[in-house]
Amino acid sequence: ATERAELDAAQTEKKPFPTKEDEEFTAWAEDNGVEMSGVKYAEIPNKAGGMRGLIAESSLEGGEVVAKLPLKSCITLQTANTIRTQGGFLGGIVKPVFQKNQEWGLALVLLYEHFQDRYKDGNSRYAPYTRTMRMYELGKSVMKEL
Repeated sequence: ATERAELDAAQTEKKPFPTKEDEEFTAWAEDNGVEMSGVKYAEIPNKAGGMRGLIAESSLEGGEVVAKLPLKSCITLQTANTIRTQGGFLGGIVKPVFQKNQEWGLALVLLYEHFQDRYKDGNSRYAPYTRTMRMYELGKSVMKEL
């Protein structure tokens, strides 16, 4: 029960904006060739305590380009094919999942990258992105129970 209360408190905790992670993500995006115009990274208030995302700085016209993202900055099956793991390239490992459901495949790649950053050698190409996500992990007591 205590662990659940701590998790609930962490989810509703108001963090300052921008955070160190937000600033690292912005620098990472620029370093990886992401171009944006007419939008900004901002905090978006909501009942859950706020989200972070892109918002328009003014009204947009239909078809107006606001962001250009090079493939290397995106998480896709193609970029997963460039991530070497102990069992081969990540794309080959997760391809059957991507074929069944692309969202599940994306979730597996995100989990892999998060794990690499948090528990392995910190060698995650997407660490500045995954660090901006509000992810909550199961605690030791829950893992023992499982």
